Amino acid sequence: MSAGAAGAAGPAPGAGSEAPRCAFGFVGCGRIVTATVRGLVASGHPAEGIVATSRTNAGASALAEEQGIRVAGGAAEVVRFADTVVLAVDPAEAPGVVAELAGTLREGQLLVSFVASYRLATLEKALHGPVVRAVPNVALAVREGVAAVAAGQRVERAHWRQVHALLGGIGHVVVTDDASMELVSAVAGAGPALFSAFGEALAGEAVARGLDETTAKVLVAQSLRGTGVLLGAGMSLPEIAGMVASPGGMTRAALDALAARDISGTLGASVDAALDVSHRRLV
Repeated sequence: MSAGAAGAAGPAPGAGSEAPRCAFGFVGCGRIVTATVRGLVASGHPAEGIVATSRTNAGASALAEEQGIRVAGGAAEVVRFADTVVLAVDPAEAPGVVAELAGTLREGQLLVSFVASYRLATLEKALHGPVVRAVPNVALAVREGVAAVAAGQRVERAHWRQVHALLGGIGHVVVTDDASMELVSAVAGAGPALFSAFGEALAGEAVARGLDETTAKVLVAQSLRGTGVLLGAGMSLPEIAGMVASPGGMTRAALDALAARDISGTLGASVDAALDVSHRRLV
């Protein structure tokens, strides 16, 4: 990772001998890191306790200006000042960055990988230390995300506390195994986009039948938001459907029309398409 100028938070952690340690350091500053940092800061985590770097540091500097975090000159500097290192680079960049990290991570220092399709075994072989693989989604930004995590063989109880400090306050943490992570990514990682696509299509059908676009979008957005609140209150998906769909009613007719057009098959094809891409780039 190349060096870059520090962001709005001031000098990089390495700029002074008394620079404070950071709880979390991010190598890579794409969408999911932006969502994670926004969630952490919104939940009360001090911005100065977060450090980040990116390929040119344009992304890290933009995030620093927005959230007040610190900017590091590269991956080695993130490792030096962070207790937990989060790897979140593009899969194509990962081999080179992992090789760089292998020579800088301290003994026992936890690495959490957000890199898509990068197996735990691959990371453990390269790094020889505690590794957790995580698949978070973008709803972490509003502290309503979900993150599936799988732990490597060297992960101990103290490392789990670090994982929950990183993700537990901004989303629901689900522990699974590494073999399930591609499916998790296709369902939960892509989930917000799939629900958004469904909502956009529903709003489009309303507009096509005469509703104005603003009203259609508000109705769909509030329906999605309200469903999420009901789920958060402890209701199940079938229970929510049962609240609305009565025998012979319009909602039941709508659900029957979906079933007749094999919505399950359509969603299955969507998941399979995502899995196909994930498996083809699996490392």
